[in-house]
Amino acid sequence: MTEKGAGLKAGIHKQGWEKSDFPILCETCLGDNPYVRMARSEFGRECKVCTRPFTVFRWKPGSKHSGEATRYKKTEICQTCAKLKNVCQTCLFDLDFGLPVELRDKFIDQTDVVAMPKDVANRDYWAHEMNANVNKLDLPYDNPEVKAALS
Repeated sequence: MTEKGAGLKAGIHKQGWEKSDFPILCETCLGDNPYVRMARSEFGRECKVCTRPFTVFRWKPGSKHSGEATRYKKTEICQTCAKLKNVCQTCLFDLDFGLPVELRDKFIDQTDVVAMPKDVANRDYWAHEMNANVNKLDLPYDNPEVKAALS
């Protein structure tokens, strides 16, 4: 079938896959060097949460003069999932408090705050809508009472 007959959008940019210039990282994953050299691979892997392709970043967080052998780090989830869960794309810890996601969600008492559809077509539509409206959403991680209790 053709593009019009299937009703699907063809091409990478028409599907709404993530293409970004810099990852969402915590200070620990980024490292102490202010001049980090990152390698970027567009649509390099699929997200571990939503299984959509995303831009993968790879870097070495240690400084040149520290003398310690550090391993390369890379992003594991897409920016949409990281924004919705308020986590680092690499270590999956909370960006505000540095806690593991399971512990933070247990404290909030909501294990799956943002439910994701299982079907591929619905998941892509959901991700597009969430990505467009992520700043307008009322997420429980932005609640001032929760932030005061966790700190």
